[in-house]
Amino acid sequence: MIDTFTSIHATMFLKSVRVLVTRPKNQAKSLAKAIESRLGNVWVLPMLVIAPLSESQQMRNLLLNLDQFDKIIVTSQNAARYGLALVDQYWPQLPVGIDWYAIGSQTATTMSHYSITGKTPAVGLDSEALLDLADLGDVKKQKVLIIKGKGGRTLISDTLKARGAIVEQLLTYERQLPDYNTTNPLPSMLRENRINTILCTSAETVTNLLHFLPKSQIPHLFLILPSQRVASTFSALPFRQIIVSEGASNEALLASLDILQEQLARLDQINKHSEELS
Repeated sequence: MIDTFTSIHATMFLKSVRVLVTRPKNQAKSLAKAIESRLGNVWVLPMLVIAPLSESQQMRNLLLNLDQFDKIIVTSQNAARYGLALVDQYWPQLPVGIDWYAIGSQTATTMSHYSITGKTPAVGLDSEALLDLADLGDVKKQKVLIIKGKGGRTLISDTLKARGAIVEQLLTYERQLPDYNTTNPLPSMLRENRINTILCTSAETVTNLLHFLPKSQIPHLFLILPSQRVASTFSALPFRQIIVSEGASNEALLASLDILQEQLARLDQINKHSEELS
C-alpha cells in the first residue's frame, strides 16, 4: 500500500514511532537529532557509503577550464561537499559569469559555505523541478557542467543535451554498498529495538536495504520514501505501508513521521479499547 502525504501537519511528539535512518552517517545525524527532539526513538544504520573518487586527469581538465562554462549544476549535498572542495583548490577566487544551480535546499546550503548561491526551484526538490526553471529551457550551444556522483540518473544530462546544450560531468564520489555481510546487524537491530519504520531517501538506498533485510520482516515495517518515482519502483514489496514524503529534506521526512504518529496513536487507542471490551 502506498500513501502520498501532501500536507505538513503541526509539530507533534513522535512517541509511537521507532525509526531506522539509513542515510550515510554524516547526513543522518541532523535527522536523528530532530527525531529525538520530538521524543521519537531512532537508530542509524547507513545503507550507503559515500566514497570520494581519486582525482583524475579528466577531473583536473574540467576544473582548470571551469571558467569556460555558462552554467554549473550541483546535484546533491555530497556533490557540493566533494566537488566544491576541489573547485576551491583550483579557484580560490571563483570565475565570474557562471550561473550556479542546486537540487534541493540542503545542497544550496552546502554551496553557500563556499560563497556560492545556487538557484533552486520554488516548488519541487528533484531533477524534474530543476529542469522546469525558465533559464534552463533555452540552453542551446551553452556549456553546462554537472557536478554529481558516479552513476545515478541521467535525466538532467539527457534533457539539456536534447535542448542543445554542451554537457560535461564532473564525477566526484561514488556510492558503495556497506560491508555488513560478515555480521549483518540489521535483523537483530530491528527485532531487539522493535523498530517499526525505516526511512530511505533514494532508490539505491532501498536496493541496498533489501540486500540485508530478511523477507520475513518486511510486512511488519513502514517504509518512508522521498518521491512517487522511487515508491513506484518498490510498490510490489509487501511492506506494512509505503509512505511517500514530499521530498528528502528533514522537514518533509518529519512531516511524514507526524502523520504516521497519528496513525499509530489511533491504532493504539483502538487496540486498548478492544482489550477493555474483551
